[in-house]
Amino acid sequence: MATSSPAGAVGVLTPVSVRVQQALLKPVHQRCQEIQHILEETSTKDLHQIFPYLVENIFGFNNQPGWGVGTIAKSTQQLDYDMMRQFLSPSGPLIRVVYRLQADPMCRYDFPLSCLPFPTRQMFEDNSYHGASHIPRQPSARSLSAFEFYFFHYFYLCVNPQQRSFFNWSNASEALFTSLLEDYLNCFLPLKGKIVSPMPTAASPIRSPVAHKTHLHRQSSTSGYHSSGSPGLKPLVSLLKSPHSPHHQVQQRSIPYQVSTTDPLDQEMWRSETFVEILVEFWLNQNSLDSPEQHGGIRQAMIDGYQRVLSYSDPYYNHFYREVFLPNSDQVRVVRMFIKHLHFFANSASPDLVLASYQAQNLSPLDEFKRNVIPQMVQKKLYVFLRHGFNHWPLDSSFRLLLETWLSYVQPWRYVDPNAIMKEKESKVDNKWFQFIVDNLLFYTHLFQEFLHRSQRMDLSSAKNAYMLFRVTKVFGLPNLRNMLEEAEHQMYESHHRLSRRGPQMDMGSSYLSHSNSVNTAAILSLQFAELEGPAFLYKPLFEEGTKKQIEYLLQQILHAKSTSSSTQKSSDGGGSGGLLSWLGYGALVDYNATRFTQTGFPEEDQSKLVFHLEQAARNLCNLFQLSMETVETMATSVTPPNANSSANKFSNQSLPPDFIESPTGPVLTQLGKYQLMNGLRKFEISYQGNPDLQPIRSYECAPLVRILHQVSSFLNSKFSDKIQNSYTRDDMVGKMTFILFSPPSEQKGKKSSFVASPTRTKDWTTPRISLRFLANYQTLGYLMGGYLFFYMFFGMGPVAFSFILMLGLLLSVFFRALVLPASKFKRS
Repeated sequence: MATSSPAGAVGVLTPVSVRVQQALLKPVHQRCQEIQHILEETSTKDLHQIFPYLVENIFGFNNQPGWGVGTIAKSTQQLDYDMMRQFLSPSGPLIRVVYRLQADPMCRYDFPLSCLPFPTRQMFEDNSYHGASHIPRQPSARSLSAFEFYFFHYFYLCVNPQQRSFFNWSNASEALFTSLLEDYLNCFLPLKGKIVSPMPTAASPIRSPVAHKTHLHRQSSTSGYHSSGSPGLKPLVSLLKSPHSPHHQVQQRSIPYQVSTTDPLDQEMWRSETFVEILVEFWLNQNSLDSPEQHGGIRQAMIDGYQRVLSYSDPYYNHFYREVFLPNSDQVRVVRMFIKHLHFFANSASPDLVLASYQAQNLSPLDEFKRNVIPQMVQKKLYVFLRHGFNHWPLDSSFRLLLETWLSYVQPWRYVDPNAIMKEKESKVDNKWFQFIVDNLLFYTHLFQEFLHRSQRMDLSSAKNAYMLFRVTKVFGLPNLRNMLEEAEHQMYESHHRLSRRGPQMDMGSSYLSHSNSVNTAAILSLQFAELEGPAFLYKPLFEEGTKKQIEYLLQQILHAKSTSSSTQKSSDGGGSGGLLSWLGYGALVDYNATRFTQTGFPEEDQSKLVFHLEQAARNLCNLFQLSMETVETMATSVTPPNANSSANKFSNQSLPPDFIESPTGPVLTQLGKYQLMNGLRKFEISYQGNPDLQPIRSYECAPLVRILHQVSSFLNSKFSDKIQNSYTRDDMVGKMTFILFSPPSEQKGKKSSFVASPTRTKDWTTPRISLRFLANYQTLGYLMGGYLFFYMFFGMGPVAFSFILMLGLLLSVFFRALVLPASKFKRS
């Protein structure tokens, strides 16, 4: 059995292993060509030895750098992109080697358990405690076939802590990883045709002794990982779970169907089923919804991006912990790609035929797989993936990626024809999708309620957050969708009422949701809720009174965000005043407290759409929950958030400071105030209250020059302060020129530098002063340098002459400006 270390994988240095190691030293495009020649000329025995090391080297496993599968992009590395995509394609040389090794049942490869998702590892740890011995006994790796081994590494690359930090796709459509995923999806989940593309049969140029020894065994097993007597789907229990695990029977029921060994079409389906199983396991099964409190005392620690919850009440607490894995943006992108393709794949199944009662519809194995892949293999783990993301994703605009993944899943009607162009204006949702809505009711109702809780904590005056709210309300506001959601909940409660009167005598069996119209609706939905949320889950109807109260409060937040946006746009037009260059139009250079950008931090074009998105979201919510917008507006000053105390009536008013109480040492934040401050619902008004000449040095200023000019200004002010004061108070032309030329007196009375600061201290600067700090501004220095070069090149002036011309022009400008200075702007101290 091959090991995972490079030395053990290659084994004794054979000519083939030496050629592989030499090829790995070359650039990527040459490396692919060299490795391809080696693979085509090597026997199965030698391929078995070098295969694990080659796969681990490609995907950067065991601290290896990898070939850049997750970082190569078409726009920047065209040659490497083309060669790698051809080398790793479903019909490429490496996959052909996978099929050659797959045909030999003795070619097995180890994959460490430590790299499996936490729920799977936890299952192994739970299984290790069954039996008489209290000493944990569990394997450190799982034995896999060549096909499994390759795709374990491919899908693990996206969640590998050593590699995922390098994923940063500016354009996901040009990334090599997503292009390979698209190729694999089209190969193993084909949208056209009734069969999966057949597996190539490439014979080894030299007969493998390993294959020769197991010829008889291979007659009863089509591939290295099929169960004996059945070339169809091998349940995931044989890939990841121990057969002694208590979950064995549950996983055994998850097999969509058992196929016949005589049908050659069935023998091709195992690749599709295994491909989906591994993808779902690594990308969607990283977390669970189990409560960590079941193991007693809890301690949390952040380790390498995981949140580990350890229990000390158990003597083997190191084996009982809970990891919270947060996917990155690129992982969410590829999950959405998979969901969209999966909808196209499932919707391409042959339609049901109306046959006589004694006839059975003869479906192809691929059509049968299309009907069962979502409810039996994807639904539960995708729900956990989305549910966990809704609860743990940061409150920023990157949440939109996860949001769009959720919206893609709940809109299967958008993914029927892959060649059709998506419509901007969605039409009515057809009634044929009612069964899908029933089968996935929690995706529509419970996740929507989770989104409402999250929306109440978002800053809706942000253009991106407002757009996310608009997107969700637009989808749930589609015509006829509300009617079908109401009908699903009505059937659930009506059926549950009839069931409670008849008694629980119905045998629900092991059937899952799809094609179970004959089974009681309440029974199958109860089974769904127990599968997705646990047996103690209490379902809350979407259109109940409590949800409507949350909607009313959310509408208040929308109205407040609209008013905040309007006031922000008006306040962003203000200008500075006073200073040496204000009369030239450069007041902002010396007005250091002026706002240089909009308060929301977004461009004006995004701000212009903000009000539109908020208005449309409010209208969609009112239509969905049958509320009157006029009534909501009249309640704007009286509605408080659900489950909040009376001190939170202005819960998200950012014009107010966070909630606080007075204490002998000054104001102290309450728990509500801390929550408001941490989530950006309220904030302190921060502004500089000290000496304007001693403000922190800006990035657009020359720091040494700022300090030198401050010392010069201080010297001049201390020497000529009396004369400047006398000139500034005069009412004649000299007083006006002094008013324009020098910085006006500043007076700060009774203002706190911080709301929770120490007792207030007053600093007064009651005399006009010279302020040369504007000369340290890089922009001002640029203008002076440009003017000097102009006069030097065209008039031949030196520095002295240029300074004289500059001072003369300055005095003339001040004089003429003083002549036209309005009396309303001329104020004496």
